[in-house]
Parts: sequence; C-alpha cells; structure tokens
Amino acid sequence: MSRRRAIIGLSMLGGSMGQLVTLYQTGIISHLPDPPVPIFNADKVECF
Repeated sequence: MSRRRAIIGLSMLGGSMGQLVTLYQTGIISHLPDPPVPIFNADKVECF
C-alpha cells in the first residue's frame, strides 16, 4: 500500500511540474521557480 501511495505522489508531482512548464510556455507566468542550488537557472533555458 505504501508503494501505491508513493507512485501516486510521484505522479502528482510530475503533473504539477508539467503544469508549471505549460504556464511558462504560454506566457501566463514569466519566471519558473528554481531549486535553491546555484547550478539551476530556469531563465537561461528556453523551451520553444
């Protein structure tokens, strides 16, 4: 049962990440949130 919950949680996380990228690509939001690690820079990546 705990594996099922983990799979559902990961699926929800992936769906949320996809929704954020969709909002960014359609121009509804202008900045994607970055993890607090200096090597990540979402503004430098263009998804066109």
